[in-house]
Amino acid sequence: MLTRLLQIQAPANRRFFQTSAPQLAKKMTRADLKKENAKRTQKKRTQARKAPETSPLFLEVPEALRYLRAAEVGRPVNEATITTSTVVVSDKGVTPVAGSVRLPRPLKQTNICALTTIPEQAENAKKTGAQVVGGLEVIKGIKDGSIELTFDNVFATPEMVPHLREIARVLGPKGLMPNAKRGTIVDDLEKKITEASGTTPFRQKSVLVALAVGKCHFSDSEILKNIMATRKAIREAAAKIDSPQPVLIGQTTITSTHGPGIVINF
Repeated sequence: MLTRLLQIQAPANRRFFQTSAPQLAKKMTRADLKKENAKRTQKKRTQARKAPETSPLFLEVPEALRYLRAAEVGRPVNEATITTSTVVVSDKGVTPVAGSVRLPRPLKQTNICALTTIPEQAENAKKTGAQVVGGLEVIKGIKDGSIELTFDNVFATPEMVPHLREIARVLGPKGLMPNAKRGTIVDDLEKKITEASGTTPFRQKSVLVALAVGKCHFSDSEILKNIMATRKAIREAAAKIDSPQPVLIGQTTITSTHGPGIVINF
């Protein structure tokens, strides 16, 4: 009887060992990674081409504004800002989308810095509304931090180009570095400042371009006009970028300071 019990219990006490080597994950080659990245980019491009109406979070702009204003009830009127965030789909290493937009209904005064050593240009810049005007002394102030970078735009005349290298590391990361391609190195400061007054700069961060397009107390018409101007400026900036594949503008959401994100037709 005891022998029978031992025979029954024996299998439960056995240990089984795996004799074959474990299967290791296949190491991806550079070609595999390239294919994987291409698939992801293609998926993003397909998503960007979808109509905004297909999103469950889609609302027409007037209806979206009703919800956003409701979210700001009980808070200071000037505190709540309406912002749009637009997805940008581009290849790796492509120049970020950047530019400026002249809003029909500006949110605030535009602060402009004009760099020039030409007395006539400096005088015209001051008359047109530039807050900071000067030459080498202004560059020195920006470099040592005594002049705060509260500017929305920095313009310069051509003779200042050799001196701009000194402040490239300060202005560059903020998207303020004067550049001939962006039209911020000009021969006529007065004309450029007049065009820029009331403009708002924008720059792509990661995969988004976010831009304030109004305050909650603005009328629907004012916000709609600002959104249309923003849409035109972002699309024009994207079209100018030199890339093997076109830069696509994807889904756009609108939100307020304390409100939800709502997909709109952009």
